[in-house]
Amino acid sequence: MQISFEIEGEVQLARRIRNITSTIKNFKGVFKNIGTYLVYFFKNDVFNTEGSVFGENWASGKYYNKLQRSGRMRNSFIHKEGKDYVLVTNTAPYFKYHQSRLPRRKLPRRVMMKLDETRKQTIVKEFQKAIIEAANT
Repeated sequence: MQISFEIEGEVQLARRIRNITSTIKNFKGVFKNIGTYLVYFFKNDVFNTEGSVFGENWASGKYYNKLQRSGRMRNSFIHKEGKDYVLVTNTAPYFKYHQSRLPRRKLPRRVMMKLDETRKQTIVKEFQKAIIEAANT
């Protein structure tokens, strides 16, 4: 005796799985969205709240007003993306000194880039959205 099974919708399921697989191999669009979101967040929300948006209140100092007034650091956030990565950075030469955890004597630490829980959740949701869209096409 031979038993066989037939699954209704097998072709559609196979197509959905192929779409998901191709999406997982190339997340460039997702990484572009994430990069765009993070650059916007860092240059707007972080600067507007002076770091308090993620509990890193900026210290004042001798050149504090210059930091905000010139806008150079605020406008130097960029992102680059590929199929399996996103790079978000700041091109201002003095950015690394503000962001650094190294001991300091003159320049206070002013964290401008940080992935708090809210940002992590937003990033995960971007991946979920891409996978769901791929499954539904």
